[in-house]
Amino acid sequence: MNVTDVVRQGLAHARSGRLFEAEERLLVALSETGHPDVAANLAAVYQLQGRPDKGTQILRAHLPAGSTHPVGWNTLGVCQLDQGDQHAAGASFRLAAEQAPGSVLPLIHLHAVLFDDRDTARSRAALDAAARIDRNNPTVRFHLGALWGLLAPAAAERHHAVLPAEAAAWTRSWQFVLEHRDAETRFFATTAATLRFAASIAALDGTVAELGVRFGTSTRLLRDATQQGVHGFDTFAGLPIAWHTVPAGAYSTGGAIPELGSEIVLHKGLFSETLPPWTEHHSAPLRLLHVDCDLYESTAEALRILAPRVRPGTVILFDEYLMNPRWEDDEHRALVEVGTEHGWAWRYAAFSLFSHQAVVVVTGT
Repeated sequence: MNVTDVVRQGLAHARSGRLFEAEERLLVALSETGHPDVAANLAAVYQLQGRPDKGTQILRAHLPAGSTHPVGWNTLGVCQLDQGDQHAAGASFRLAAEQAPGSVLPLIHLHAVLFDDRDTARSRAALDAAARIDRNNPTVRFHLGALWGLLAPAAAERHHAVLPAEAAAWTRSWQFVLEHRDAETRFFATTAATLRFAASIAALDGTVAELGVRFGTSTRLLRDATQQGVHGFDTFAGLPIAWHTVPAGAYSTGGAIPELGSEIVLHKGLFSETLPPWTEHHSAPLRLLHVDCDLYESTAEALRILAPRVRPGTVILFDEYLMNPRWEDDEHRALVEVGTEHGWAWRYAAFSLFSHQAVVVVTGT
């Protein structure tokens, strides 16, 4: 078996969105070869599927400690980061950067691990190292500018001014956070860190719910961070309609409903089918709502149904609020429209420009 051909075929399936076909092809190849290149690509497919735990397992089994495989170590770091293990992810990214001194990708990821909005020196050092490799890399320049901008907003300009036109949504996102932050707004750079912060400020006595579960990676993080049960809502069939360039059916579980333990109750179906009866039987206010809908239509529909359970103190964590090419038309638009309809007042408690999140605290209804 030619490993290069197998990897190429697996990548072709993955790029066309056929993640489960890519998984099947690479699993067969891995069982026949045990090659770390195949393992690294299979782990990347699992990460794209929303199963970073599977990716971590594969690489732990096929990537010996200390072995030279920068792509494998970087992929392992991404899987670990998705699972919320920043310490392990940092070690993986450092090893990848050492083994591939000409690559910016592990350093970009390392900056996210090291990020601290109260002292950005370590994360800036990682991006400075990336800039010495490729000073024109748009991701490096944007986030380096944002780090300097957290110290003084005008300091971002020298980096953001040279960004290509394709990065316009990023600079619009930066301007938005500058205009909507307050003295207590926090900044984060990973999904797990933002989620844990949202849980830490969700003091209202009430329920925890998630809109968009997939394989349950964030659901488990939510359960652990809030230390209570979670209600998860999903069709498990992927996006019901296209999300801009992302086709309908993307983010499917391939028909599988994850087993997440007794503390997580899953409700399968469209929000229009599952949320109304749920609200009838759960009168408690929402303590924390994690919105991972992507689509404006799904987000707006769900927020309207759940509006009677929103109270002052409800925390809403949006997963795809910023940075995407048309982010203003998606979850942001849904919040503004539904919030205005129901007379909500809110503040932005946190942003993550790297993982696209926003944490909203409802202050009045």
